[in-house]
Amino acid sequence: MHRAQLLLSAPNRRELHAALDAALPAVYALPEARKVRWSLDVDPMDLY
Repeated sequence: MHRAQLLLSAPNRRELHAALDAALPAVYALPEARKVRWSLDVDPMDLY
């Protein structure tokens, strides 16, 4: 079992949400997306 984190940051929330809106459809379309469990946390309170 493996675990990974990807942290994205932007100067403001509008740019971050625009990047996510552009990237998420492509991520969901990947065949591998159905083989893993993943979650998206916008503005997390804690980074483990």
